[in-house]
Amino acid sequence: MLISEFGFFDGFLLNFIMLSLLLELMLRHMGWFEVADLIIKGTEGTIQAKTVTYDFERLMEGAKLLKCSEFGDAIIKHM
Repeated sequence: MLISEFGFFDGFLLNFIMLSLLLELMLRHMGWFEVADLIIKGTEGTIQAKTVTYDFERLMEGAKLLKCSEFGDAIIKHM
């Protein structure tokens, strides 16, 4: 089964912001602190720009809904 561009997996919605933060925790555990800091910086910048995935977009006034691939690009842009 594949994950759709908006984060649906077999009828369930995935939380991609949570997944990026879990990646950050794993990187810190591995000792990759600079990379973990970049994940946080990119995620914060993306949220502040109100360009987010469904899990945040539905809770934020004036936010722009991004596809999963666009969200990853936005995180990289804000690093």
